[in-house]
Amino acid sequence: MTSKDSSYTINIQCLVLPSITAQLPTSPLNPNVKATLPRHVTLADPSFDKPGPIDLLIGANVFYNILSNQRLKLQNGLVAQSTSLGWIIAGGGNVPTELQPRPIACHSIDQLHQQITQFWQTEEGMLTPAVRKNSIEEQQCEDLFEKTTLRDIDGRYIVRLPSRDDVRKLGQSRAMATQRFLSNERKRERQPNINAQYQKFIQEYYDMGHMEKVPKPGLPGFKIILPTTPPYHTRI
Repeated sequence: MTSKDSSYTINIQCLVLPSITAQLPTSPLNPNVKATLPRHVTLADPSFDKPGPIDLLIGANVFYNILSNQRLKLQNGLVAQSTSLGWIIAGGGNVPTELQPRPIACHSIDQLHQQITQFWQTEEGMLTPAVRKNSIEEQQCEDLFEKTTLRDIDGRYIVRLPSRDDVRKLGQSRAMATQRFLSNERKRERQPNINAQYQKFIQEYYDMGHMEKVPKPGLPGFKIILPTTPPYHTRI
């Protein structure tokens, strides 16, 4: 790296990149900024006030070696610093620029915004009934729960199970349920202790009125069979 106005030269190792950063400055500076510089100031970059590409990015080990002792405070918060390559201009938060109007496109994604808002509201427990409405089936289940839920003398809750209006949509599963039942019967025959517990539980279930015998298999209407599977310590 060699100075344009002096015999200063320094050897440095560099990495070649497609681009270091965007053009700097981002917009042209007001011509008055350059006109106010002292005459004896020889700039290392005479075009510092115009946007341009960055040719080289040096590290701190090189930067502080090329700094000189001279420094000038300029207007608008600018500072002129003398270096072995010439004077450089830095700083300034109120530097006047020649701003150029630029078109900006703004896209609003309302649906995505609503989804994100609903997500964090749900996470924070802030979802109100006005935002989250029950479906027809959900409301029917809630109404059935409020109307039929009881509590017995032992403190246990008695809840009526909801069912669909058209239970025929459940399909024909009697054959599968019967097969499961017979399979459990054969398995219990090989486990006398489990079989005794199962029979005791079924008898207790019957005595409490939770089930009743079907007089004959040809009864009209829709019937539901709930097969039992091990373990048989069922809590109701």
